[in-house]
Amino acid sequence: MSFQSQPRSLPKVECQASARIPSYHGPGTHRLHIYSNTHDSKEHMALVFGSSIISASLNKWLDSDTRESRMMRGANPELKRVESELNDDAVSPLVRIHSCCFTGETIGSMRCDCAEQLQEAMRMMSNAGSGVILYLIQEGRGIGLKNKLMAYNLIDMGHDTLSANVALGHLPDERSYAIASAMLADLGVFSIRLLTNNPHKVHELEMDGISIVERIPMIPTSWQQRHEAHANGSDFDQDELNHQPNSIKMGMQDRDDYLVAKVKRMGHILDIPISLTHTGNDDQKQ
Repeated sequence: MSFQSQPRSLPKVECQASARIPSYHGPGTHRLHIYSNTHDSKEHMALVFGSSIISASLNKWLDSDTRESRMMRGANPELKRVESELNDDAVSPLVRIHSCCFTGETIGSMRCDCAEQLQEAMRMMSNAGSGVILYLIQEGRGIGLKNKLMAYNLIDMGHDTLSANVALGHLPDERSYAIASAMLADLGVFSIRLLTNNPHKVHELEMDGISIVERIPMIPTSWQQRHEAHANGSDFDQDELNHQPNSIKMGMQDRDDYLVAKVKRMGHILDIPISLTHTGNDDQKQ
């Protein structure tokens, strides 16, 4: 897939520290990298799976470096020079560019599928033994947590996820992925298999010279189950939802409305299950 655009100037990024993170999501080496950048003051992160993907800025030698200081910030104490050849065995790794979601990932909100996407990306990369999750501090598609909560209230008043942001005076999506491109460059990753449903991410990364050899869709588990139920001639709503408490049913409806709006209104690449195309709920949103 390819978009023709002129390359843009990327912010400068620098990995300030890295540490080993044991994880429930699988064996192997997982390291969390913390980045500073020249665009904003936020601490964006890269969760790196496998030992072959290496940060150039973390491992550069400083005049004041000692073995202990390098180990303390997570740099390789023996590495004298970072060469691109170090990353040759990480050809086109799995990459997920993920914007933080306090509501979904910390307090279990069912208004979105962010937590499920993050956990699935971690599972896939653990199994593959290589990959990068870029965790960007861009809550609420870039509008922040306060405005995100106000958008939720507008959705309860009849808006959808796009029109709610616009009603608050924001763009439907205010995120930028220039920092993500710069972080990938620092990690020596220029060819990737991207986990996303969002064509805008594809556009921005390719504009920055990242080669996307494959786009891997992130299909919500409940939508996979709906597709399978339809293929088998069964009724997902009858077979699955009737066994759930009303609060879970309402939460799933909120999430389905959100996902349908992202497909219909924001161009996300997902097949809407047949069982959701006749509900009419999304068409009532403004």
